[in-house]
Amino acid sequence: MLGWSLLLLSGQSRHTAVGQVQSSPEDCHNCILIAKALESELIKIEPPSASQPLFGQRRLSHPRSEVQLFEKIDQVCGLVAELEPALASSCHSLMENHREALEELVYSEGPSRLRYRLCTELAKVCKPHALHDSGEL
Repeated sequence: MLGWSLLLLSGQSRHTAVGQVQSSPEDCHNCILIAKALESELIKIEPPSASQPLFGQRRLSHPRSEVQLFEKIDQVCGLVAELEPALASSCHSLMENHREALEELVYSEGPSRLRYRLCTELAKVCKPHALHDSGEL
């Protein structure tokens, strides 16, 4: 059964059949750049690991603040636009289409494997072998 064309990032991605997606290398590259920007912002708010001393801080039952996560997700497209204005539209589209799943993913798992999960599983613009950073495959 053939699906309808679906704009994902640059307008070149489309569903060809149930579960199959064609996308351009540019779509994948753009998604990875956006995911890297989000990862680097999320790492700034990651709680210290259990092995690191907290020095006067109380350990919360769930160390990730929803408000902080939402703020970082809200801010990422502005940061991306400052660094690479051409990606602003792709970023807004990506965040709009996958916001809820992205929030749940980051809240439950943190920034680890964000590129893989966002670009391969959610947006479906990258094939798993397209992600070459350590720990991504």
